[in-house]
Formats: sequence, structure tokens, C-alpha cells
Amino acid sequence: MIDRESAIAHAKRYPFTLPSFSYLLVNGYAWPLRSFGKIGEGSPISNHTDQTCKVEVSDVKGFAGIMGNSLWENRTPVIAWGSNGSAEQLTRKFQVKKDPMVIPVIQGELKYFTVVYSAHFAKYGSIAATPQYTLGTSSVVFVTFLSSEQLKKMHRTEKNYTFRKFDDVSLHLDNGMILDMAYAYVSRHGCLFFKGGNIALSEIPCSKTPFLHMAEEEVLALARDLVAPDKELDEFICENITYEEIRKLRTEKLHEFSSSFKYDHTTIIW
Repeated sequence: MIDRESAIAHAKRYPFTLPSFSYLLVNGYAWPLRSFGKIGEGSPISNHTDQTCKVEVSDVKGFAGIMGNSLWENRTPVIAWGSNGSAEQLTRKFQVKKDPMVIPVIQGELKYFTVVYSAHFAKYGSIAATPQYTLGTSSVVFVTFLSSEQLKKMHRTEKNYTFRKFDDVSLHLDNGMILDMAYAYVSRHGCLFFKGGNIALSEIPCSKTPFLHMAEEEVLALARDLVAPDKELDEFICENITYEEIRKLRTEKLHEFSSSFKYDHTTIIW
């Protein structure tokens, strides 16, 4: 039995709390990376685990080997369009067990893409993010550097998406890296389309995008109007969380209000 009010509030909060800087996620604790080569001294900005696994700065340095390039070696750079840049969401996906869970989450600027809403309802009730190619734009994104085991686990949480290699990108990261190739998830359902364009996430900074911006609650209300206009919004969200068949049927209806992803320089990996 779900806690109705908490579940609805959670759905409306997507993409959850996105910081304004790069960080290192260690066992549910988000440690700011204020400068590269060392971690910020003091305490983490947030703890997103209920487990009592206090992590000290010295432990973090030992886990990650942050002096030098070992933090990035043998890891796959995966662009996080929406909530995968949030320590809260990543901690839900990567539950702490025995071994330390360490994920570098690096902020950067990506040219020629806007983060928009997908044309589907997630099982937790939100309308999630996906990219759209938009010449002349520049978006602030996060890149998660995932180990092979973390990548396998991430795949299991992204069944509504294809995993792709992106070539010929222009991605400048805060750690000084400039990537012309990265990986990312792209919605299998297309991009939500309304009044002649896709809809950008208000929470993701993007310059010169041609699209309308909406916050999560606004886009949920719009989707409700499109596929179930007789429903009160909270009831609509709760039904999408509770009943898988209703959620699937409404996603199918939402496909009528979608457009395809338009970037040609990708290869589907999974």
C-alpha cells in the first residue's frame, strides 16, 4: 500500500534536487567537488540514505583515489538529462550494500541539445526527461562516470529508454575534460510535443532553446488535460503510480502528442 500523499508529492518533484556544482556520491552522501584534484573539506551537502554509514573525507579519498585521473579511469561517461543528476535519485537506484558505492557526478555544458519531457509516465508518476537536438542552444547537464557494474544496474532502471553512444558532441566538463563522445539514454516514447514544439524542463538551464519551459507539475497537468481531462490532477497521478495498466494505456495516448528524437549521430547500444 503506497502512502498516497507522499507518492504524489514525490512525482511532482521531478527531477528532484539538482545541485549547482559537481559532486562525488559516496554511500548516499554527496560531497561537493569544489576544485578538481581534491574534495571539499568538511561535511557532505546531503545524505540520501537511511543507513548509518558515516563517511569521512579521508574515507572518500581512499575509496576514489581522487588525486590524479583514477577517478575517471575505467568508467563510462553517461549524460544525465534529468533526475540521474540528482544524488537523491542515484542513491535510490544504487542501494548501499557491502562495498562502497562511489559515483563521480560532473557538471558541464552541452551544446546543441535541450532537455525536454518524454511522452511517457514513469512508474513513480512523473513525466521524465529525454534529449532533443536543437541547434544554437547550450544546456547545463551532469555526467555520471559509471563503473561496468554500475552501468549494468543503471540499465535495469531505464527500461523506457535506449542506451546510445553519442558521437560529434561538444561537452565541456567542470573537471577540464572536453568530450566529443559520450553515452546517454534516449526515450523509447519520443518527446512530448505541444503547440508546435517540445517542452523543456524548467529546472535545467538552457540558453536559446526554441521550446516552451514547464515545471513538472505543469507538464503533469498538461498531460492530464490531453489524455484524461475529467480527472483531478492528484487522482490522475495516483492512478498512474498504482495501476500499471492505466499507466500504460495513458502512455499510449500520450504518444499521439509526441515527436521523434532528431539527432543522427548516435548508435544504439542497448
